[in-house]
Amino acid sequence: MRTFVNFQPGETRSCIGCHDPRDGSQMPERPLAMLKPAAAIRPQPGDAGPRPLHYPADVQPILDRHCVKCHSGDAPKGNLSLTGAFTEHFSESYENLLRKGLVPFIQEWTGPRADKGGPLYVGNGSMMHAAAVPPYTYGSHTSKLIQTLLKGHQKIRLEQAELVRLATWVDANAPFYGSYFGRRNIVAKDRPGFRAAPTLASARGVPPPPVTAPPIPSELLTAWRRGAETNDGGNSGRAVSPKPPRTPRGDVPTVEVRVESLPERFDGKTFVKGAPAGEQEAVSVALWVRADELKNRWTPLLFTDGRDTSALHFSLLEDGSPNLAINAGSENWKHVRADAPVRTGAWHHVAVACDPRLDGEARFYIDGKPAGVKRLDLGVPLALAAYRLGAWSAWENAPANNFHGSLDDVRLYRGLLTDAEVAALARDGVRTPD
Repeated sequence: MRTFVNFQPGETRSCIGCHDPRDGSQMPERPLAMLKPAAAIRPQPGDAGPRPLHYPADVQPILDRHCVKCHSGDAPKGNLSLTGAFTEHFSESYENLLRKGLVPFIQEWTGPRADKGGPLYVGNGSMMHAAAVPPYTYGSHTSKLIQTLLKGHQKIRLEQAELVRLATWVDANAPFYGSYFGRRNIVAKDRPGFRAAPTLASARGVPPPPVTAPPIPSELLTAWRRGAETNDGGNSGRAVSPKPPRTPRGDVPTVEVRVESLPERFDGKTFVKGAPAGEQEAVSVALWVRADELKNRWTPLLFTDGRDTSALHFSLLEDGSPNLAINAGSENWKHVRADAPVRTGAWHHVAVACDPRLDGEARFYIDGKPAGVKRLDLGVPLALAAYRLGAWSAWENAPANNFHGSLDDVRLYRGLLTDAEVAALARDGVRTPD
């Protein structure tokens, strides 16, 4: 059927109405099929229970067994490659079978791109190839692929289950995917969930569990405080805690981490160069901030130098919302922002746990409370060889663009802070919100 038929619970329908003479009514009679009990639907040969039809699982193994030894390589016979090699959205065999007309199929949306030409191309898309057609226009009965194999092409003999699977695929209008879910573009071939085999639930519209990147525990790299005692050019050697939450015994684990000194106030020309932290899979930044003004579109809190791939810019927007920007490559900047702002002229604790890995996300916090989770899913590391607090290297001659105000207890972590860790930093920190 090329139309939808809807049934309410308990409702039955028959073929009468569409498949009967229009100039008369059907005489009542008892069909032979009604003279015996209904038979339970059983799987076809080679099948096992209900499941979605999926080209890579149903069709490609048959082609691999019987066809690719001739139809593969640089010069496949008949200029027909039937390998399962990935194309942008499908596979070589799938696209060749359809484009060469070996499988007739109903094409109700846009067809091959204009540069491919051919009768299957649809100019503007929707429903232009859905005209009523005579019986056997489509389906396995008129499929050149099926007919060629039935004739014993190159002495190929399909098993009954193989023939049933091929014919079922053609009669189902030659689908490729068994559900709407999953990553399909070839650019995602190395990502979890790429063209995953569908389940019966996913074929029914139930989304599979989301794929998430495994957590990376936080590890404090560097800290900065106003008024830190310095005897060696900014390094006080003071112990600070990379794991603020207390253990069951009540103590707080500490690790000797370098504590740098912060100026009392940043005036646009003032900035602090951070100690190189290399390339990181994920980082977290936590700090106390009191902004005097927010006149620039992005007011720097922690900016890596330059704007190359893997650059990280953590800023406050003009409305006070914390914002994260990452260059995923070729000036493809990903911007995400918190769901709430901070006020100028008041101390606030701001943090972000930034995970730019595939399936990663950014988690924002304001005053110890979650302030938004935004998907990143970039697949790039973060380059922290050179970075600044309160300014950007490109704005040395534009101090009005840089941060004006005060920062305190700034912490840079390798890995991802948890909700509890951020809450402890805000609770036990050196400032409280005004």
